[in-house]
Amino acid sequence: MNYIKLTYFKVVLIFFVSVISHSVAKDKYSEYGISGGIYLNTNINIAKFNQIVNCPNCLNNFTSSVGLGYSIFVGIEKKSDTKLLNSDYLYSLRASFQDLSASFLQDEFFANKISGNTYVQAVSEHTLSPAIKIISIEPSIYFCIMNNFPMTIKLGFQSAFIMTSTFDQKEYLKSPTDFYFENGTKTRSVYHGPITNGNSFYFALETGIRYEAWTSACWKLYPEVNFGYGLTNVAKSLNWSISTVRTGVSLVYNHPYPAPVAPAFPPIPNPPPVPKPEDLKPIQSDINIFTNNTLIQDASKPTTEVVISEYLSQNVFLPIIFFENGTDHTMQSSDLTDKIVEYLNDNQNESICLQAYSAENESENISKTRIDLVISELEKRDIDTKRIVTCSDPIISKTFKDSPQRNEELSRIEFVFDKGNTICVLNKKKFKDQIKPLELKIIPNLSSDEKILINGNVKVGNRSYKIGLDPVIIDASPISTNDTIFDKNIPIELSAELIDQEKQVKKIYKNYSIEIEKKNLPYQILNYGANPDLDNQIIIALFSFDEAKPLGYNLKGIEFIKTALKEGKTVEIRALTDNIGTVDHNSRLAGLRAKVATDLFSEYKSQLKIEIPDHFIYPNDTPLGRMRNRSVIAKIID
Repeated sequence: MNYIKLTYFKVVLIFFVSVISHSVAKDKYSEYGISGGIYLNTNINIAKFNQIVNCPNCLNNFTSSVGLGYSIFVGIEKKSDTKLLNSDYLYSLRASFQDLSASFLQDEFFANKISGNTYVQAVSEHTLSPAIKIISIEPSIYFCIMNNFPMTIKLGFQSAFIMTSTFDQKEYLKSPTDFYFENGTKTRSVYHGPITNGNSFYFALETGIRYEAWTSACWKLYPEVNFGYGLTNVAKSLNWSISTVRTGVSLVYNHPYPAPVAPAFPPIPNPPPVPKPEDLKPIQSDINIFTNNTLIQDASKPTTEVVISEYLSQNVFLPIIFFENGTDHTMQSSDLTDKIVEYLNDNQNESICLQAYSAENESENISKTRIDLVISELEKRDIDTKRIVTCSDPIISKTFKDSPQRNEELSRIEFVFDKGNTICVLNKKKFKDQIKPLELKIIPNLSSDEKILINGNVKVGNRSYKIGLDPVIIDASPISTNDTIFDKNIPIELSAELIDQEKQVKKIYKNYSIEIEKKNLPYQILNYGANPDLDNQIIIALFSFDEAKPLGYNLKGIEFIKTALKEGKTVEIRALTDNIGTVDHNSRLAGLRAKVATDLFSEYKSQLKIEIPDHFIYPNDTPLGRMRNRSVIAKIID
């Protein structure tokens, strides 16, 4: 029987190929196409499987099973010359091989195993797997849903021979593990073999859609979804139908239409002789380059000037960390700690002595806790703890009943360095460029009797600009010390083509170099950097509360001021205090602090201006701010 079916299928395929070959050979411009493709099948079996003849009953309520299979097909298509419901349509005839297999798996409780006062449920697993394979012929019609939209609907049917129809089933005892069926094994109702009274013919109605996803001159690719509704039974003795949902792609080849052969043209006659042109006058126009309104000529050497000023950025501060009373919580941000760590890294040879101060109302162990916290924080920032020692026992101070601000300054850790420094000065050298502007002008010099088109560009350093008939103005000043052209001359390269009405071309290439003249002016500017109000000013010294004797001096700043005084410049001395105490008392204290500065520069008293400001440079709401206000500042006026 299978041999007869296979022979029939071969005859049908030979017929399809003959029709296709005949059509293509007969008319190379026909609308026939050859198609092929593959599907993934979702097979839906609907039946009462327990009614299969000569098959042991596995599970009474098995009525359906679903499985996955595949389909492959070849076919032919032809586009119709007419329309269906005012839409284009085409005929399709396919031959396919399909796997309609399925499987069903289900657990069933069927008994209790009793052991003493307990019992265990007996559960079996039912497996049912029909395996059916067919070869089908599929005529159908595809028609468009909407004009100008590449999606079509399929209507047709399947007529097939069933090549293979077998059936597997068994019941397996899953639990308990020490329990067996009445046959002494773990399985029963086992069957494998052909489906009794199976049909040899299958018929189904089919519908679907496909979308033209890709197309070229000869090929088209379609994703497809089809549904086939089975109308015949697999077995003659029961109602067993199979429906399928097929999802896949198809590829269609259409023979291309050859381009029509163009008619032959008569031979082209020889052109008349071209008259010899008159001698043309060379282009006289040119392009000039100006630097700061001065024409650059071949022998000239343009220059620009850059003044490099060196200045000093300072940060002067007291290395003190304040704590909230009775706790190890610091009262300032980590910014001060960062500066202390920076100072220690800049002065690797200095060791550190930590002196703890506490208020009388604090516990005995709080100072040790604070010192341990500071050492731990320095260690985290890669400061060698071998450089750190504790100066002496904590110094305990009495609290002030009438001055909460003074009480805030009692709980602290002071850094004392082995050179006796009690203030820190961070010095950073920086540079500032004063660049003389350099303006380039690219101006065409056109002859009055010529009409010229200009196309070119000019490259200045590493910057490039287009040039044409309009003047081009370029800021060619060096950008900064980091500019790639700053440390060498600035190259200028101009290349252009001048084209006149007679299509004559004049090529222009000019190459110049602008020399950079540098002037170095060391220490022209000194900048504090911590507060905009202190820019271009120098902290000379810092003081303790209500003291006119300095805690320490800014030696580099004093050296700089003395150099300015030797050059005949005027220096303003500003003496500062905090906001604790009366205005009169603070004014007298500021005067005493100002005298410290005038004594330092006693040779130049006539060049000093003393000022006691009526406002505070730093905020007084923190201990650190008040300590910064206890200082003397110098400013170079001219």
